Formats: sequence, structure tokens, C-alpha cells
Amino acid sequence: MAKTVYLVQASRGKWVVKKKGAKRVSGRFDRKIDAVSYGRQRSRDVVRGGIKGESILIIHRGDGSIQRRHGYSTARSPATVRGKKGTSSTGPRRK
Repeated sequence: MAKTVYLVQASRGKWVVKKKGAKRVSGRFDRKIDAVSYGRQRSRDVVRGGIKGESILIIHRGDGSIQRRHGYSTARSPATVRGKKGTSSTGPRRK
């Protein structure tokens, strides 16, 4: 299964969302939170489209280091993607 990777990075005083390997940016934003929100939406759209089935969003800090990674997959339950407590990628926790 192919993975689509989106990056949120600082560039020339702005925050950009870019698909890994692309020459052009998908979106340019003044605030990092707006870029992250847009990047999450793009990553989820890949999964919802069902064409590729898996996507990753990598969020960078202003200095270029990786701050966080988010994975989205059709194999995960909706609760796991939302990050609800008591769930994992294999289902609810067992006691």
C-alpha cells in the first residue's frame, strides 16, 4: 500500500503544507495552527478517498526538526484517528 506523506514546514516567514516530493506547496499560511489544520484535512482526504489508503502528516518546528507525526489509515477505527482514550489501533483496551 502506497503512503502519501504531507509536510508542514516553515518557509520564508510562513508555514507551508507540501506533499513529499512535490515542487509546489499545497498551501501557505501565516499561522502554524492553520497549516497543521489544512495538512490534517489533506491527509484525511487521502484516506477517505480510499485510493491509496494510508497517509502521514509530519509537522516540523521552525528550526526544521520534527515535532510530531500523525498517521491516517483506512485500517484504523474512527475512534483511533480522533485519539479517544481507551482505544488503540487494534481496538479497545482489555482489562
